[in-house]
Amino acid sequence: MKSPVLLATTALIAANFMVVSPSSTFACPAGGCPSNASKSSAESADGKKIASNVGVKETSDSSFKADVLEAKQPVLVDFYAPWCGTCKKMGPVVEKLSKSNEGKIAVIKVNVDKNPQLASQYGIQAIPAIKLFKDGKVVEESTGLASAAELQGKIDRAM
Repeated sequence: MKSPVLLATTALIAANFMVVSPSSTFACPAGGCPSNASKSSAESADGKKIASNVGVKETSDSSFKADVLEAKQPVLVDFYAPWCGTCKKMGPVVEKLSKSNEGKIAVIKVNVDKNPQLASQYGIQAIPAIKLFKDGKVVEESTGLASAAELQGKIDRAM
C-alpha cells in the first residue's frame, strides 16, 4: 500500500502536467479543457458578448492559399482555438488591429482544431500564435498574449 504522502505528491505532480485533448493536437489543462470550451467565439473569456469580428475573416485548410499566400497585401493570421482563454483575450487586440489597419492589411483567423494541417505546416505548438505574412512568406510572428502596440510594431516593420 502506498503512503498518503506519496499519493498526494503524485497527484500534485500529475495536476501540473498538460494532457492532449482527444479532439486536438493541442494541450488542455490536466482534467480536461475549460468548461467554457463550448462557448461561442463571440464571447469574451468572462462570458460577455463581444462585437462580431468586422474585418476579421476565418479561413480554412482549403482557402488558406487564396486568403493568405496569394493576398496582394500583408496578412495577419491569428492561429487560435475557441477553448483557449488566452486566445479569447487576444480577440479584442486582433479586432483593434483589423480596424486600425483597415485597407493596409488583411486579418485572418485559423481555428487550429478545425485546421490541424495548417497548424502543423506552420509549426504551431502554442496558441494564440500570430504570424504576419507578406508575399506569401512569414515575416513576423508572436506567440502568447501580445499587446496591440507590440503587434502594430511588427505590422509597421512588415510594410
